[in-house]
Amino acid sequence: MLAHLENYVMYHHTPWTELLGLDLSEAVKFGANCIYMADRVDILALNGLESDPNILGSREQIRRKIKAKAGRWFHYDLVDIFLQISAPESFWLSMEQAQLSGYASSLIQHHSTQEIDFQELKKIILIFSQIVDAKSTFTTQHSDGVANLSRTLGELFKLSEHQCDKLELAGLLHDLGKLRVPDEILDKPGKLTQSEYYIVQRHSFDSYDILKNITGFEDIAK
Repeated sequence: MLAHLENYVMYHHTPWTELLGLDLSEAVKFGANCIYMADRVDILALNGLESDPNILGSREQIRRKIKAKAGRWFHYDLVDIFLQISAPESFWLSMEQAQLSGYASSLIQHHSTQEIDFQELKKIILIFSQIVDAKSTFTTQHSDGVANLSRTLGELFKLSEHQCDKLELAGLLHDLGKLRVPDEILDKPGKLTQSEYYIVQRHSFDSYDILKNITGFEDIAK
C-alpha cells in the first residue's frame, strides 16, 4: 500500500549534494528534498518558540538559515520557492498548532472513508510506531512493548477481542505526539530545562489531537 513512498521516506534526511549521486528518479530526489526542507523549517520554528512564543519572532532567522544551505542541503529551486512563499506573515501563522489541526481535519473530511481489517491496519500503524521509537535511542521497540503488554492485560481481564485489538493499537500509537519533539531534546544526556520539559510533556495531548480526527479511532484517541 505504501511501497511507492519508500524512497521518499528513506532519503528524506539526505542533503541535496548526496541525492545527486544516488540512482533515484528526479521526482524522488526532489520530493525527498522537499520533505527534508519542511522538516528542517518545522524544527527551526519549534526551537525558536523556546526563546520567543511568537513564531514571527524567529521567521527571518529561519529564512536566513535555509538560504545559507541552498545548493548543499537543499535544491536551489526549493530554496527560492520557500523564500517566496515564506515572505508573508500568514505563512508562519499557518504553522501554528491550531491551524495545522484544522488542515488535517479538512483533509480527512474531504476523503471518503475506507474499511480495513485489523491486520492490515496494524501493519500501517506499526510503521508509524517504529518511526516514533526510532527518534530516540532510549525508546527502541518501546511502543511494541507497550502494545503487547496492553493486549495481554486486556486478555487477562477477559475483554472482548475487539477491545483487545483497540488496546494494542492504542499502545502502538500512544507516543505519536513525540514526532513533534526535537531529536536534541529526546536524546539530551543531561537534565531538561523547564521549557524543554514542557515540550516533552505535551506529547500525549498531541497524540490525542492527531488521532481524534480519524474515524473509528475515537476510543483509541482517549
